Amino acid sequence: MTKTSIFSLPNELHQRKKWELQDALRACIGTNNVDGTRLLLAINADIECVESVPTDSTPFNRAPGHYWDDHPLYWAVTGGHHEIVEALSEHLTQMKVEIPNLKVNYFRDALRYAAEGGYYAMTKVLLDLDSNNVRPTEHYDMALYSALKREYRGYVLDRNCCTCSKHHICSGQGQKAQPDYYATVKLLLDSGATLDWPEYYFAHLGGPLETALHTCTSISDGTVKLLVERGANVSAKNVLHVLTVTSNRCTRSHGEIAKFLLDHGADLSSRDHYGRSVLLKANKKDLIQLFIERGLSPNDVDKCGQTLLNTLATKEASETRVELMKVLLDLGANVNCRSPSGPTPLLSVFSYRRKQCEFDLDGYEIDRHDQHGDIVTPEPESLDDETYFAFVHKTAKLLLNHGADVRVRDGKDQTVLYKTDNRSLVELILAYGAEVNVVDIYGQTPLHAMTYGASEATVGTIEVLLKYGADISAKNADNNTPLHLAVLTSAWQVVKLLLDHGADRDSRNSDGKSPMDLLAHRRRYREQFLVDKHWRDSMGDRVITFRRQGWYGARLLDLRF
Repeated sequence: MTKTSIFSLPNELHQRKKWELQDALRACIGTNNVDGTRLLLAINADIECVESVPTDSTPFNRAPGHYWDDHPLYWAVTGGHHEIVEALSEHLTQMKVEIPNLKVNYFRDALRYAAEGGYYAMTKVLLDLDSNNVRPTEHYDMALYSALKREYRGYVLDRNCCTCSKHHICSGQGQKAQPDYYATVKLLLDSGATLDWPEYYFAHLGGPLETALHTCTSISDGTVKLLVERGANVSAKNVLHVLTVTSNRCTRSHGEIAKFLLDHGADLSSRDHYGRSVLLKANKKDLIQLFIERGLSPNDVDKCGQTLLNTLATKEASETRVELMKVLLDLGANVNCRSPSGPTPLLSVFSYRRKQCEFDLDGYEIDRHDQHGDIVTPEPESLDDETYFAFVHKTAKLLLNHGADVRVRDGKDQTVLYKTDNRSLVELILAYGAEVNVVDIYGQTPLHAMTYGASEATVGTIEVLLKYGADISAKNADNNTPLHLAVLTSAWQVVKLLLDHGADRDSRNSDGKSPMDLLAHRRRYREQFLVDKHWRDSMGDRVITFRRQGWYGARLLDLRF
């Protein structure tokens, strides 16, 4: 195009081909160039004139006439450009007057995206533009669905994501329009959208109310209340379940909206396919209090016999967990509840994470490779050890103060004393009456478990056990004493401690070996030992297996503690 003045530009543009004008229009819309868009609309860049009679080879096989292209409107809506949407709407209205037989493509997608973006002003412009046409209710229902699901499609992939923290770009020159979902939903309801969707509609999210409850902002901005006031089905089975799950990942609790739904007939007795009530899914204090206040038992169980207290006990230690467990206990939860095959809350608290052996047999730092020579990358820890054990101590003390039984055993006849090497926790357990010389199915006492694979850091804890009367000469099923295990697997400081307390260095195990015999083999074959560390089960119990080739190769010391 040759250089011309702005006054001759329209005439110059008229000489361009239609596809060139459409490309220019799209470029202007994409950059939110309002002036450029208006200039192109002045020469009807959005109108296409078909003059020839259609033939079989004619693209789209359209009859002669004038056609309005809805793509520019769609581009403007998806870009959030309100001024351009208004300009396109004004131009279309004018063209309808000037060209009575103008063929207009239905702009359903533009309306759907305007609703999904919460662009109230653009949604109103589109509805007004289409006000002379009679549309089926599905037309408005689809737009309503888009407005209700909002950010759900993009954010639900992360179950821990809260859409309340999503900040929208403010309106202004060159920026997107400010969203107003509440006003958009109200506008669509006033325009003919219904709340009685057929069962085949949007089945993966449920009805309008369930769809809205999937998104945090729908709850916080009043949209949910609006739907209920307009007649949405509050008694649907999943209403409270969806609210609870959304609240769990949200920074807010939404207790007030839960109370509102219950007051309007929400079903508190419904359960999911795991047999869980809404109480068993809740992790917010006011929701737990509300559900119990409205009739659910604090000892409510799922199909596996798990209560909420059992579930919380298996979670990562935190201040929030302590607070929620205290709420349940104060409301009457059974502190010693357990499923037919599961642990009590106290056992679960101690079984969440096991002690970590950082040194090999002779005190050297462990080379983090597995048997195949691959680097073993440890799982990232969200809490440092000091903070973690502080929370565990606080949780354990809470349970013990409410009557938790320290003598209860798991499936291997082990008490909580087997499950930690932290000194403060061991002192707490013993202070509440734990038996120091209890025996599990392997014939081991807590002292056996403590001295197996123990590092120098564990010396203080072992001293506590000995102070409370731990039997230093106790033998397990293989007739190994704690000294046998310590000599074979632990730091030298542990061996010295046991010897200082009178451990029998000449005691024989089932293989006829004394601790001194094992010590000789340890020194000779130290380089043939390897440490195989892995998680035994989902509770995180640490298993340390020591293997040695040769005459002792058939013997595996495989103890969980």
